[in-house]
Amino acid sequence: MKKIVIIGANDFQNQLILKAKEMGFETHVFAWQDGSIGERTADYFYPVSIVEIDEVLEKCKEIKPDAVATIASDLANITVSKVAAGLGLPGNTPECIEISTNKYAMRSAFLKAGIPTPAFYKVDQVQDELYKMKLTILGTGNAKVTKCYNTCFTLNEGKEYFMIDGGGGSTILKQLEDAGISWKDISTIFVTHKHIDHLLGIIWMLRMYCQGMARGQFDGEVVIFGHDEVISLLKQMSQMLLTAKETKYIGEKVHLKEVKDGEERMILGHKVTFFDILSTKAKQFGFCMEYADGKKLTCCGDEPYNECEHKYAVNSTWLLHEAFCLFSQADKFKPYEKHHSTVKDACQLAQELNVDNLILYHT
Repeated sequence: MKKIVIIGANDFQNQLILKAKEMGFETHVFAWQDGSIGERTADYFYPVSIVEIDEVLEKCKEIKPDAVATIASDLANITVSKVAAGLGLPGNTPECIEISTNKYAMRSAFLKAGIPTPAFYKVDQVQDELYKMKLTILGTGNAKVTKCYNTCFTLNEGKEYFMIDGGGGSTILKQLEDAGISWKDISTIFVTHKHIDHLLGIIWMLRMYCQGMARGQFDGEVVIFGHDEVISLLKQMSQMLLTAKETKYIGEKVHLKEVKDGEERMILGHKVTFFDILSTKAKQFGFCMEYADGKKLTCCGDEPYNECEHKYAVNSTWLLHEAFCLFSQADKFKPYEKHHSTVKDACQLAQELNVDNLILYHT
């Protein structure tokens, strides 16, 4: 029986899996294990992220497939091209992959071929320092969401990433994969508080870091910041849930660092100040990252703004603030009883604080 390796296991790739099986192929599927349908329909499933190209290639050398393919994924196409080349199988050329995954190259190819395309320009340099920083929202949901992921996000300049919170479980790895971010590139993490919809994803990140180090697959160093309760809990949970081979790297190359109210650190080359939001539910910190020319990004955690945060939040260029629901839905979802606010509340606050851009989450 001929074998085919398929990169990805979501609903789109499942159509390819089913068609390949219908054609008599033995299907071998690679993707992060998150419950996607392809995990069940494939003949053989391998829980390896689609961005871990070297690991996929090594396993494929054992499988000896007749073909490597995917569908409906730019990231998966890159992996397919490199794995196929490594196995000596037919596949798209690097030039083709560059054109199909790079918007500028794609539109340039359209223009050259006489295909109608909108006007476009390539920006080589942006003077405003703020725009060198990229914000990627990994999840916007509250603790009990099922249609999206819990609130967490990353900031990055180039390939170095700063992640804030980790959501409530292993789906953090899927969210990172979907965003095209390798967990290996996240060098700094900040955990705002110990609620499980923010903390448990960090345990999975710790497992990936420590397991990668134990296997010789990751040689970086990681710093995880949090207040005393968060750091204490992470240490306890790590000792309880990870193996001795893994936990030996905590303190050696994975650093769990306690920060206090008003403490400053340099992250991604910028001054970051952590501050206590004085939560009435669980001790929680926010942070403010400063840029050139007085610009700043402020995160208020997942509770409504408190006056103690004024010096950090006022005149923010970007303000990240929770909004549990619309004001018109307050009677239904009762945000105030849960110590949350509405979209209207957050928008009025942003106006009062002279905020340029408001980002809402924890819905």
